[in-house]
Amino acid sequence: MKKHLYLYLLLLILPAILLVTSKRVNDARGPFWLSANSDPDYVYLLNSANMAEFEKVGHIDHPGTPVQLIGAVTIRLAHYFYNPFGDTFHADIAKRPEFFLHVINKVLVLLNFLLFFLLGAVAFHLTKDFGAALILQLTPFIAESAMIAALSRVNPEPLLMIATSFLILVLLYALRSERISTFKFILMGFIVGFGIAAKITFIPLAIIPLFFFDKIKNKLVYILSSVIGFVFFTLPIITQYNKFFGWIFRLITREGRYGTGKEEIFSLATCFKNTKKILNENTLFAFLLVLSLVILLIGVLIPALRKLSLKNKHFRLIAGVTAAQIVAIIMVSKNPGQHYLVPAFSLMGFSLYLFYFYILDVVQGFEIKKHFATVPIYICIIAMVFIQNPSAHITQEIKTRDEINRKSALIYSAIEIHYKDWAKVFYYGSSLPEYALKFGNDLALNRFADVLNSLYKDVYFYDFIEQDFFTFSYNERVPFRKLQTQYEDRIVFQGLGSLEIPGVKMKSLPGKYNGLIFLLDQKQGSVFKGIQEWMVSKIPAGSSIVAPVDAALRLDALQDNYNVALVDIKRLGESDLSNLSVFLDKSYFVIPSANFYGKNTLHPKFIERLNNARNLINIEGILPDEQKPQFYVGQLKNPGIPLSTTGFTGFPVWNKSAKEINEISPAIDTLDNEGKFNLAFSIEKQTPLLTVTMQEAGTGSEKSFCLLGYMANKKGLNVDIAKVDRVYFVATVHVTDSLINPKNHLFIQDFSNDWEREKVFFEVPGRMTVVVSKRIRPQSSKLLMGFRFTPSNPGDRMVIEDAKVFIRYK
Repeated sequence: MKKHLYLYLLLLILPAILLVTSKRVNDARGPFWLSANSDPDYVYLLNSANMAEFEKVGHIDHPGTPVQLIGAVTIRLAHYFYNPFGDTFHADIAKRPEFFLHVINKVLVLLNFLLFFLLGAVAFHLTKDFGAALILQLTPFIAESAMIAALSRVNPEPLLMIATSFLILVLLYALRSERISTFKFILMGFIVGFGIAAKITFIPLAIIPLFFFDKIKNKLVYILSSVIGFVFFTLPIITQYNKFFGWIFRLITREGRYGTGKEEIFSLATCFKNTKKILNENTLFAFLLVLSLVILLIGVLIPALRKLSLKNKHFRLIAGVTAAQIVAIIMVSKNPGQHYLVPAFSLMGFSLYLFYFYILDVVQGFEIKKHFATVPIYICIIAMVFIQNPSAHITQEIKTRDEINRKSALIYSAIEIHYKDWAKVFYYGSSLPEYALKFGNDLALNRFADVLNSLYKDVYFYDFIEQDFFTFSYNERVPFRKLQTQYEDRIVFQGLGSLEIPGVKMKSLPGKYNGLIFLLDQKQGSVFKGIQEWMVSKIPAGSSIVAPVDAALRLDALQDNYNVALVDIKRLGESDLSNLSVFLDKSYFVIPSANFYGKNTLHPKFIERLNNARNLINIEGILPDEQKPQFYVGQLKNPGIPLSTTGFTGFPVWNKSAKEINEISPAIDTLDNEGKFNLAFSIEKQTPLLTVTMQEAGTGSEKSFCLLGYMANKKGLNVDIAKVDRVYFVATVHVTDSLINPKNHLFIQDFSNDWEREKVFFEVPGRMTVVVSKRIRPQSSKLLMGFRFTPSNPGDRMVIEDAKVFIRYK
């Protein structure tokens, strides 16, 4: 050892370069809260905090448990030894997330540094071949995409490289042993179990030791040890195995990313296309893979080499590594990503090491001098590194990340400085610390919601899937109307891509930002105020105002004096206006112009529909003015058409003189529900009301909901569905702020091989009339219409004042 001490010290050079490179990449990458960096890093941070307090974790997709365990220990120690503000553990994590993420990252990088040094040191110790030891340390530099993915983040990839290094270390000892002990079989199994527990993309590497063992008994011991190892390293989530394996099943059986899309286990065309892309983007990896196949074919097909090769440990491991890499490509080809191939990339240095010693074994077998093999091998390796030019690739990566960091910093400073007291709404892809924390908290079982809400004021989030606004808690919705009122239209939006809210104009903030900043058009508020003043002065109280759903947020002040009926103007046909004038008393129509939508282009058919609708009314007002019209207000040109002449049949689904709950609407029924609900009858101001209240939340995947309404040919609603052309469902309801979200709406749906639903949402709290219509498909066998009530908490209620069903036959 002392004799070769300087050589061991030289083996620190490449790992040290790794440390320096990691520092450069991390500096260029910028904060973890940037959009490009926060997923899944913030998820791992907050779930590590859960684990540190022995709480259940919310993210088990990878499953990633070893990352969370290391993170939990690291941040516990960091909080204990350095807590400058004297905060509780939860508050400290929420206040200083970047500090804790950097600490975890440094621990992972340091572990990789030690492992790469250990690989070289052990290889040199076992072989006394300094060149071979250096070859084994080359992996991060010939697979720089793996290094960048693994050493600048807090995710499973650093542990995948660590697990791969550990597996190679044991294999190095096995290569130099005459007899492999049972302990080594078990150790390899536990290492593989650890790798798979970090991320399932490690599974292909489990193949490698199988090529090394001769006896079935040894292979079984190894496989059993792998299973035990996986269970051991995922003990904290053992109660969630059903959820984890359900997720894996969806990944396997669905064609889309993250277990979405239609059912498809494997597509040969997709596999071929994506494999070609993977190999084109990783030319050196592709070259080494092809070289492995060539060596294997030569070793098996040439008789003079076959006997030597099949008994050669290096040759068999080349076969194992090649098989693992091919399986990894096939596994990833369904949904390719560079980071998914980190385990396969991490074998590249080991492949070169195995090539080197296999060729030496062949040369010695044929009694050829060693240097005739070693010199060409070294030359080839140097040429490969030179051609790959990792320095240039890493420099370009640093430049790219630095530019993203710079632009994102502009967003952060612009919002922090210029919009300090505004409502800040962040959505998908936002590069702000608040959004990163929200993203992590949502996948950490919402445990940080309270502390985050107390730390960050005036912050809200828009969820594209739920189509609604939230605080840091995914259980706490915030009606947009409330934000408009509270902040007097001083609202700024930030995320990737544009955000569209019905009836709301936004303007983009000019600037070179990595992402978009939008401001609410504050001029629109004054426009609506003028519209409301005009209507109050011109339209008799008690009239029905048929308005587009898009404008509902701004017309709620009219509810006290008028029956505001909301319709989806984008689906409004020419005949619908005539129909609505019959269904609603003293109807006035508010028709938006193309200007209202604030877009440069609208679909020509939509513009034509708007113009046709406007032509059917006697225009009494053009608002705000004729030069820049946004709305036309007036009555239908031929009002007062008797119901009998319109071709519609009205069904008596509501009895306004009812005195008992079973009389108010004999046809109404609970169509479906999750949770317990109560229906109560009352009369207020001579108006019968049906109140639906949640008594107890459900336990199913959809939590709590109640579908209440009418089914054709049940309870007196006798309809010949085959002859129905169109159905209108008109209902007057009272809803609270908490019910203003897409899960609460009026609907009509029919069944023809599958269900098809049309719906209109409750857009504003208070009293409103909602209108939904649907053309019934031929061969439909079922017809439903009604209310979807999705409360958030026990005690939430929806009040139904009136309901009408009108059906037109073919």
